[in-house]
Amino acid sequence: MSTILVRLKPYNRKLGHVLRTFTIWSMRFKEKNGWYEVEQEIANGLKEIRQPPVGDRPPSMMPLAFDIMTQKAAIAYEEEQRKLKEARAKALSPHKINVTKLAPSKKAGDLVTSDLGKNQKLDEPMSPAPKARKSTRGRSTK
Repeated sequence: MSTILVRLKPYNRKLGHVLRTFTIWSMRFKEKNGWYEVEQEIANGLKEIRQPPVGDRPPSMMPLAFDIMTQKAAIAYEEEQRKLKEARAKALSPHKINVTKLAPSKKAGDLVTSDLGKNQKLDEPMSPAPKARKSTRGRSTK
């Protein structure tokens, strides 16, 4: 008989993966234990199992509960996930950003801070807006 590797999908509430343990046919699967080797018939039964509903999503819209793969596919999948994780920047080797400083350009009519007087401050309150006049729209002026 052929065997297949199965595991509960890693916990990720945003994706709807909330199961940490699952018991079926007297077998307990734990998310923290990773991959389990099972027979093909058991793997076929686990293909249909979905995560429990979270929020207002109907059960049919929830993601599948198990990753089911051959050993070669599981090894390739874990290698791909490891490479994605390593690609993220770490504190010891952050990505560098090149910043180029632009020369200030002043066109006619542009107002810059050097145009303000020495006694005028940026945080001074502005003069209040003029009061709006009363509208006569829709009213009789008689």
